[in-house]
Amino acid sequence: MNEQTESGAADAPPVEVGEDVGPVSGGAERSAGSGDGDSGAKPGDPNAVTSFDPRVLLGAAFALWVVAMAVFAYQYPGMVADYHLGNLHLAMAQRDEPLRKASIEALVARGPSVLGKMREELGSKEQRETLPYRLTLLVEVVGKLPGQEATDLILARAEASEPPMRANAYRLLGERAKAGSAESTSRLERAIEQEGDPIARAYAARALVQAGKASPEVSWALLGVLRDLPPAARGITPPLVSALQTSLGADLPYDPAAEEREAQLKALHAAYSKAGGTFPEGQDYESWSKRRAATAPTTSESRE
Repeated sequence: MNEQTESGAADAPPVEVGEDVGPVSGGAERSAGSGDGDSGAKPGDPNAVTSFDPRVLLGAAFALWVVAMAVFAYQYPGMVADYHLGNLHLAMAQRDEPLRKASIEALVARGPSVLGKMREELGSKEQRETLPYRLTLLVEVVGKLPGQEATDLILARAEASEPPMRANAYRLLGERAKAGSAESTSRLERAIEQEGDPIARAYAARALVQAGKASPEVSWALLGVLRDLPPAARGITPPLVSALQTSLGADLPYDPAAEEREAQLKALHAAYSKAGGTFPEGQDYESWSKRRAATAPTTSESRE
């Protein structure tokens, strides 16, 4: 009997890969699961079909939402600034003063967060038609914001190629120098020595006087400009005269359109000398007045 069994097993054909040989034993086919519909899939089976977990989709959606909110938060200050800058452009074009003021106040209210946008606007191509807009941003927005970043932006504008931009930057640096900014004071002192535009140099001198940094060099920067201002420049004369009076410690009037203009100028030169100031060669009152008289047009030329 045993020999027959062994012989039968030996004579059984080999099982080919993939050939269905049926269950190994009764009930073994259900050992992987007990319920109806159980697939019998085992862990690690590459052919197993798994159900989708909705928590994965929810997690991905939440991650995308977090990223979107982070991007929005990063761009939001610039978006708000762009909105108010657009209103400011419109207000200046239409001469709408209430809207102009509201736009400026809104920008200032945003605080230092708008300085990045201000840097872009002020650093844009210098064009004459955009100068009033850029000066408005410098003086009425950046000039009202505290902190080193705002000071750095003003210092950068002091290097601009446009004299009006430099002059207004000097004005703002004077306020910061008064508050104790050593780098603002240093930049203004350098302007007294190196500034090529006389009006801008005079505003640098005025800023130093307001900051309590008067000196003979500062007084000369003011006097040297005032005496050459034409009568049409009466609009910028008063603040410069006031600074010169403070610098000299003498309450002497000056009006470029006044009949007594020559007497006023002579008195200012005398006060400068009395305060310890020295004139550059050929710049004392007598030499200057002779030189001016020699280059002044004659009566017949002025009539022509």
